[in-house]
Amino acid sequence: MGTIADKLTYLSETKEAIKDAITAKGVDVADSDTFRSYADKIGEISSGSSVVEVTPKDVNFFDYDGTCVAAYTIAEAQALTELPEAPTHEGLTFQGWNHTLEQVNASKSPRIIGATYITDDGATRFYLRITQTLRREVPLAFTQTVANGVTIDWGDGSETETVASLSVSLTHTYAEAGDYVVRLMPQEGCTMSFVNYISGSNTEYASRWMLTKVELGENVLVLNGNIFYDCCMLTCASIPKDVPISGSTFRNSSLASVNLPEGTTSVNSNVFQSCRLKLVSIPDSVTSLASNAFYACNALTSVIIPEGVTSINTNCFFNCLSMKEYHLLPTTPPTLYSTNAFTNIPSDCIIYVPQGCLEAYQTATNWATYADYMQEEPS
Repeated sequence: MGTIADKLTYLSETKEAIKDAITAKGVDVADSDTFRSYADKIGEISSGSSVVEVTPKDVNFFDYDGTCVAAYTIAEAQALTELPEAPTHEGLTFQGWNHTLEQVNASKSPRIIGATYITDDGATRFYLRITQTLRREVPLAFTQTVANGVTIDWGDGSETETVASLSVSLTHTYAEAGDYVVRLMPQEGCTMSFVNYISGSNTEYASRWMLTKVELGENVLVLNGNIFYDCCMLTCASIPKDVPISGSTFRNSSLASVNLPEGTTSVNSNVFQSCRLKLVSIPDSVTSLASNAFYACNALTSVIIPEGVTSINTNCFFNCLSMKEYHLLPTTPPTLYSTNAFTNIPSDCIIYVPQGCLEAYQTATNWATYADYMQEEPS
């Protein structure tokens, strides 16, 4: 495929193959739909969930795929005696919501509460869709703390593999196009860290179009580096409790929603930069939002910043061009490291602050730049 004409032909064939695969799953794709819009189409494919979506209110409980499963007014949330029943998904075990009942009962402003899961068999799963026989090589990289400690099942009937090295780097070639699930099962006492699942080399770039879903299992210590960077078809990721996320993990991916696990203390630099996020659930354990964390997340329309957040760094919400409202729960304005944290904020966007705190926010260092956007949270 050396010439431009060859590459254009390859791209056209790839688009047609992906269209056929999506259509085969029962989702309509129009000839006029752009290649980039196919990620949203994949997100419409049924995942075997028992969840029925409800209309959002003030305090909303969202599943990991962005489906609203329960909704309450603030008064209703304050009166709850138990959290909503857990959604069920084939292959996943519900771990809990990323807010406690006490936190929900204390709601005085809108909240977004998210579900967290772990795989029911402990395996970490990567869902692949290979649409072209010309591109069948898939890289896989992770670290393990025990030699031969992780069994790799490539999902195509080939023999499982283990690697003695603590730093694992493999490439697997599939015989034909199709849907596959790669399963990584750690043995007892072995932990894994993913720091470079998909590398940035040009020869492996095509594999970024293959990954559609991620489900993390047992013994995963960390997600770091550029693991899912530029994974243009990745629309869904299930992140269990106590798994830290850092680096540019989901940068430029098509992830539509994310429920950060309870226990997360920081939304790190670049982690969701230029994602297609429509929804983010930030637990009360978060205390800092790092630079570029949500830079150019152009599909986000609303963000709730928890009460415990004490700092918001440079470019955090730079170029979030669809944002309609920020809800800041801290009664003391968090340290705003630069006036460019909200650069290009839409003219009709509202920054809601707690009642009685309007003047404090409007006069705080760097916050004063956005004073005209601020209103007290309605009672």
